[in-house]
Amino acid sequence: MKHYVRIHYTVPELGGELLNIAELEERSASECAMLRMIELDPAETITGIFIDGRVIGQANQPLDVVPHPDLYSQLEGIRATRLTPEEFEGLWEEAAAKFPH
Repeated sequence: MKHYVRIHYTVPELGGELLNIAELEERSASECAMLRMIELDPAETITGIFIDGRVIGQANQPLDVVPHPDLYSQLEGIRATRLTPEEFEGLWEEAAAKFPH
């Protein structure tokens, strides 16, 4: 099962917040594999993407396996919103046009 999420998380080392939009593949009730990711700056400008195990543009290298979205509410400093597949694909089209792969 796939999950599509918009994630805001605080990074104390950077003194701010990061924003990612991700497509995840469920592995278990506690873990998902990262499939695709869009990284945005605080102004919500797309700065980079992750696809096929590589980063294009300015994005952080995500972990291969991440927590399941159902667990995000238990993690400090993370806020998440679910997206529909159509919402994700619309954003992905915009990101892929900016960062061809």
